[in-house]
Amino acid sequence: MYAVGAVEIDSVLMIIALSTEMETAHKLIVGTQMMRGFADCCALAQTRCRGGQTILNPWPLIGGCASTAVRDTSLIPANKAQPGDILILTKPLGSQIAGNLAVWMLREDKWSVVISRLDAETCARAVKIAEINMMRLNLNAARASKNFGAHGTTDITGFGILGHAENLASIQEAAVDLEISSLPVIRGLAKLERDITVDYKLTRGLSAETSGGLLIILPPENLEIFRAFMENVGEGEFWIVGGVKEGSRVARVVSDVEIIEV
Repeated sequence: MYAVGAVEIDSVLMIIALSTEMETAHKLIVGTQMMRGFADCCALAQTRCRGGQTILNPWPLIGGCASTAVRDTSLIPANKAQPGDILILTKPLGSQIAGNLAVWMLREDKWSVVISRLDAETCARAVKIAEINMMRLNLNAARASKNFGAHGTTDITGFGILGHAENLASIQEAAVDLEISSLPVIRGLAKLERDITVDYKLTRGLSAETSGGLLIILPPENLEIFRAFMENVGEGEFWIVGGVKEGSRVARVVSDVEIIEV
C-alpha cells in the first residue's frame, strides 16, 4: 500500500500462529509479546488492529492484512518514468542472508563455518541492522514519494531489487530502461555470500528481501527536497542506485555494479 502512495490505513486484521512446540506458559508469553508488537506497529502506522484469527503451527508466525479506501487520483502513478530520472532505494539489501545468519549463529555446525569467514561482531551487527530495517515502516518514504512527484515506486520484497525493477520497467508509458549501477548491502553479507556455498544472488539484485525499502523513480530536480524531508523525519540514509535511460522497458544491473557496504 505504501508503494502506491496509500499512506492512510483504515484498518488492519491480524493472523497469529502460536507454536505447538512451546510449553503453554511460554506460548502465552511469546504470543502476548507478538501481539503487543503488532499493535505498536499499527500505532506507528496511525491505524488500529480491528480483528483477526489465531491458529496453531509448529513455528510462531504473525502477519496481517491492511485495507483502506482512497481515490485513485491520490495514488502515486507507477508508469511515468522519464529519461534522466534517478532511482532511489530507502533500505539496504541483505535481509535474506541476515535472517539465515541469525539461525546459523545458533547452530554450532553452521556457526563454525561462518565464523571462519566473518568475525562475530560483523555478524551480530548485520543481523541487528536487518532487524531494525525490517521493523521500519515505509510510511515516510511513501509520503516523500507522493509529495515530491515520484514517477513510480515499488517495494522490494520476494523478487529482489532487480525483479521488482523489471516489473516496474515493463509497465512504463515511455520506452525507457531502469539501470541499477550500485547496490547498498549490509556490511559483511556480500563477503559471506561470496565465501559460502549458498548463492543468494545478492550482488546480482535477485536476493529476496523481507520488509525491504521502496525503489523510487524521482525527477532529479526534486532530490534535494526529498532529502530534506527524509532528514527531517530521521530517515536521511537512502541511496541513489541508478537512473532511467532511453530503452525498451527493461531493467538491468550493470556488469560493473558498485557494492556499497552499509
